[in-house]
Amino acid sequence: GDTRSALGPGVETVWFDQPSELTDAVRSVAPDRVIHLHAVITTARDTAALASTVENNLLPSIGLMVACREMGVKRLILMGSGEEFAPVTGRFDDSSNANPPSPYGASKAAITCYAKMFWNTFQMPVAVLRPTLIYGPGQAPRMLIPQVMHALARNQPIPVTAGMQTRDFIHVE
Repeated sequence: GDTRSALGPGVETVWFDQPSELTDAVRSVAPDRVIHLHAVITTARDTAALASTVENNLLPSIGLMVACREMGVKRLILMGSGEEFAPVTGRFDDSSNANPPSPYGASKAAITCYAKMFWNTFQMPVAVLRPTLIYGPGQAPRMLIPQVMHALARNQPIPVTAGMQTRDFIHVE
């Protein structure tokens, strides 16, 4: 992995070329707190995506949870996804039932289930965040904000819903 300190003094950010590097790198850094941002995001709805999302999302996340438990981290924060749930028009929270419409969503729902199990069984301090509308430079063109911006630039109609969803808009540069 490549270490970059972009978050300020006392914060170490570790980047990985391969998900398999994750657990060993975390053990070598021995952090107090971990924010796990890794995921391979895909909109594929085919059987090829099943193996890919298990290999690239679920297994590295479980490996990280095991490593964090062994090291006794003070807090592990995982990124969940609204894709863990079927299309939702209102709020969703921990009492909402997972109903993933894709292999990616299923991998994120499984990670959330494992996080709950690590909390319940091992009392590991873990939290799952589900930011619902992150946007910024480099975002995939299929996402809402790039679609709207491209449509506006071309003076084309904007394909949106009735707007009944409740979402957070979070800009990341």
